[in-house]
Amino acid sequence: MNFAPPDSYDWTPPRPVSARRTEPFAIVALILGVLACFPIAIPFAAAALVRIKRSGDAGRALAIAGLVMSIVFPLAGAGVVYGGVRLYESFVRPDGYVAVDHAEVGDCVNGLHGADYYLPLVSCDSPHEGEFLGTVLARDDDNAEEGCADLLEDTTADDELSFLYFAPADGRSPCYMVHGVSGGKLVGSGASARPAPKVEEQIEGKLVHATALPEGRCAKELWDGDKEVRVVSCAQSHEGVLRGVFDLSPGPWPGEERIERLAAEGCEERFGDQIKGELWAYHPASYHWIDEQRVACYDT
Repeated sequence: MNFAPPDSYDWTPPRPVSARRTEPFAIVALILGVLACFPIAIPFAAAALVRIKRSGDAGRALAIAGLVMSIVFPLAGAGVVYGGVRLYESFVRPDGYVAVDHAEVGDCVNGLHGADYYLPLVSCDSPHEGEFLGTVLARDDDNAEEGCADLLEDTTADDELSFLYFAPADGRSPCYMVHGVSGGKLVGSGASARPAPKVEEQIEGKLVHATALPEGRCAKELWDGDKEVRVVSCAQSHEGVLRGVFDLSPGPWPGEERIERLAAEGCEERFGDQIKGELWAYHPASYHWIDEQRVACYDT
């Protein structure tokens, strides 16, 4: 039996299956995640996942990748910075060393001649090159030399002893007692030194570092400069009284908002009962953080 094909027939080719659209928010989240813009990447990634669930569009993997990178990259960056700071400190401030201007009165050190910033601490029962006398307020080398000479005179009556000062930094200059017995080295803890008394200087009208003002003294220009305040008599018009200072824990730069909070909370905890007006807490800027973690608490 023969079947003849029909003279004509209708045939329509199948339509190609259209590719799913990629959710734009997922692409944006991925880009922001790569750039470590996590405050923006996370909301975009979350919004992309919600929109994909509703629409069925493609891009879920991109959104998840952006979300993961926006969290992992900042944490990894913080770890690298923290590790770098600790590594830096391990080279410039190894264990057993002290910064020239952060020693305690009576600390014994070596390496004073040719010292950079950190000195090796040694036992005061063995020969050493110097003993820390304290710091004096100084605007220049002449003030530093004069102040350290007065501090040495107030500390010891031994004419064989001399002093060494370091150039003023932030309005302060550290003083060390040097030269004497045992081949030019001092011997014995407190053998010729007693705790250094506070040196009262005529500092009214001078600019000093915000943390170098003696406790209980008054100042103006608290907010005018980055680090310095002008010393005035408390009987005159003034903007604040220094209640005290303290050191924050060393480590990576905590960020402006966190350091402001740590400074304010530390001042309130230590000197809150002395604050009669409003608290103003000076804290170091990011570019001073490695060498300075000191906070000054003012009653304004």
